[in-house]
Amino acid sequence: MSLMKLVKMEREKYVATCAEIKKECVAALTATEEVTMMVLRLRTEKSLVEIEGHQFQRMVEERQEFDHRV
Repeated sequence: MSLMKLVKMEREKYVATCAEIKKECVAALTATEEVTMMVLRLRTEKSLVEIEGHQFQRMVEERQEFDHRV
């Protein structure tokens, strides 16, 4: 086998490996974006639940005050 054929084969392997690495990088970036969006969504949901909890707690306290006065 000639040196030129060996170089060509190695270059093809290199190009294929680079393409595979690029695919993996894109997949990792996509997964990272999805996880980031999920974290943001969960933080928003947590904040809403906390707000609702505080509102409910205030309502309960106000009701107890009212019941106590009556």
